[in-house]
Amino acid sequence: MTQGITRVLYIDLSSLTFEIKDRTDLSPYMGGTGLGCQLLAEESHLSQDPLAPEQPIIFSRGTLSPYFPAATQVAAVFRSPLTGHLAESFAGGSLAAAMSLARLNALVIKGRADRPVRITVGPRIVHIKKADPIYGTGTEECLRELYDLDPSPGLRSLVVIGQAGEKTVRFADLVLDRYWRFGGSGAGALFGSKNLKSLMVYGDRSLPIPDVNAAVYREVFENIHNRLVHSELMPLLHELGTVINLEKMQSMMALPSRNGREPQFNALPSFTAQSLAEKHLVRQLACTGCPVGCVHVGYYRRMYGSESFEFEESHLPYDYTTVYALGSQLGLETPGDFWALWEKVSGYGLDPLAAGAALGWLTEAFMQGLVNEQDTGTAIGFGYTEGYLHALDGLVGGETPLYRDLARGATFAALRWGGVDYVTEINHRATTGLHTGYDSFLALAMGFKQPEFVHPLPARSNQEPESLVNNLMAREAANCLLDSMGVCRLVNQVYDLKTVSRALKSLGYKFSPRQLKISSYELYHTKQGINRAFGFDPARINMPGRFFNIPTAQGLLEQNRFAEMLDLLAKQSRAADKEGTIPG
Repeated sequence: MTQGITRVLYIDLSSLTFEIKDRTDLSPYMGGTGLGCQLLAEESHLSQDPLAPEQPIIFSRGTLSPYFPAATQVAAVFRSPLTGHLAESFAGGSLAAAMSLARLNALVIKGRADRPVRITVGPRIVHIKKADPIYGTGTEECLRELYDLDPSPGLRSLVVIGQAGEKTVRFADLVLDRYWRFGGSGAGALFGSKNLKSLMVYGDRSLPIPDVNAAVYREVFENIHNRLVHSELMPLLHELGTVINLEKMQSMMALPSRNGREPQFNALPSFTAQSLAEKHLVRQLACTGCPVGCVHVGYYRRMYGSESFEFEESHLPYDYTTVYALGSQLGLETPGDFWALWEKVSGYGLDPLAAGAALGWLTEAFMQGLVNEQDTGTAIGFGYTEGYLHALDGLVGGETPLYRDLARGATFAALRWGGVDYVTEINHRATTGLHTGYDSFLALAMGFKQPEFVHPLPARSNQEPESLVNNLMAREAANCLLDSMGVCRLVNQVYDLKTVSRALKSLGYKFSPRQLKISSYELYHTKQGINRAFGFDPARINMPGRFFNIPTAQGLLEQNRFAEMLDLLAKQSRAADKEGTIPG
């Protein structure tokens, strides 16, 4: 691909047409989240519902993807049907590499097909085909069918939705290459609203490296690779994975259980990283071009039928997010219960964090008498897996008014049925279980990135509000830059400004470390401006009371102090875009 040219594929499902544009004006926006946000600003319709056909979803690979180790991420950027605000979701797998081999920097998909369709994109073709044979399937079955339906040369990557996306459940995910997902903000619902069941991208060409800086490229590549391989995080991420966070938070009385009613997960000994690895781990996988291999796949076997000795098995990825959301959050007692619930959530294509928050609220609403068995179709209680499985079927199927409301998220249902104070969401976004203190809840309220790995343990802090807010903004700005580069957040400590500058130089870009730091804050303010254009207002955020009763690594939070910090953070974020319009 020619340096300075950004190749964007535009697909309109309403007319079943496509266009490739080689744009020279997009270079300043780099790739990943920077490029994705600019394209979203160009294509979004502020007056339309997030699920309106005109609303786009953008896939943008990072500037360093997939040229460098662990620079594997693709950004999905869109207006969230769950929150109504800016949404960014990141996933690895093989998509960044496939897009590169197909000579694409970004894809923009908008419109709505008259019937279910699937898209196949290659270096020389774009096919929009009927998806009738795979419509109505779960994510696992859909992926299996697609590999047979669309045999493609070279490296290929598949993005699919399950039944939750088809039914536009507002917290439906996109599943990528079976073990990865664009999660957290309802990207699957956006696919469903467009009658889009799947997207396949394949590449059958080689990846060109600029000849002019080949020696520099090899030097930078080897430096990053060696730092990753010899990092103290490497054995932890590879052997045990992010699920080790649960033990860290447990040790500090900061791992909420049973929807935040308890400060620790009593069943954690059965869910430790060591126990899961010994009893359930099948293999570790890596995104294309990453030496870490942090994706842990677990083995789940269940009886087929009630009276036979025949079994079915599933292979499911697991990490701290899934174990917290569908284990600790719901008070499950055994890994078998967790696997059964996670298989259902994954098959439907639901987001695990949002599903856990929805079921957690439903449990307390049932306990408090706000809803009853006529509403739910079953008894609901912490640790009662059968009830949760039934509730998930009802939620995706829209069987009752309660479940139709719950399909729009826990906060939406609570506003209709009561129990807002024990919703474990802020601004419709579920907590991650890494309750490190004020920073984690402020980040959630503002739509910032959540940490994925806590190392080392966070210190108890008495930081002044201004200092904490400035540090939080600096962290988010740094994340904005690395998200534009396509760097995985698990290894972002390896990609300091000097390293990123040298990596870009080897690819033909000229950015000094200082220029990159300035760019990181520009990206930060651009995102905040887009969010405000979408109606985001921190002053309208109401923190559920539960959050001031949930222990964190810094102890219990003070409501007044949190409000002070949120106000300060909002004022500083507004400083660069007083008009509240989408920056051009």
